[in-house]
Amino acid sequence: MNIQNFPHWRKVRGVPITAFVDLQVEYVADGRAYCVKETDAMLAKCKEVLEYCRKEGLPIAHFRQLKSSAYFNKSSEFSGWIDGFQPKPNEMVFERRMPSCYSNIDYLNLLSTIDNPTTIFLGFSGESSFVSTSVHAHHQSHDVIFVSDASASRPLGNLSESEAHKSIFELISLYGDTASAGEVISYLSEVVPE
Repeated sequence: MNIQNFPHWRKVRGVPITAFVDLQVEYVADGRAYCVKETDAMLAKCKEVLEYCRKEGLPIAHFRQLKSSAYFNKSSEFSGWIDGFQPKPNEMVFERRMPSCYSNIDYLNLLSTIDNPTTIFLGFSGESSFVSTSVHAHHQSHDVIFVSDASASRPLGNLSESEAHKSIFELISLYGDTASAGEVISYLSEVVPE
């Protein structure tokens, strides 16, 4: 008999929240300190997952950073949503000043009302928001899935964006699950309410 190991996220436990993190102009504006250069493919994957979730009526959350600084300032056009990723009225929006999505008390309160919550995270940025969120989720014993090809990271030290992203996702996998956009859509198709 062969034993097969399946990723933790393959267990169907209920309908997860799909969270689009920091899809803000700050990350795609040339010349800005937080600009990530390699975004076309990852944004296309984010769009694919977003459209699937909207079509199926699945719960969607949008996170964004708003700070009292030159970056992510609410008064700046750079804090706005990237075209095509603006939340719809029936979607949740969580704003925060700190990198972790868990720093928003309303998000924590929402999760406290769900048995065995699962959140799928896509967007920006691996080296900041995703690392801190993965650690927070781990300490809460929450199930999380980070979508590698629908996310991006900034360069770290001598590592390019793609090298840093690969290393960051290896780190994140210690605290949560990782998957591709295609795998997540397949997973979501198993939990669509009938």
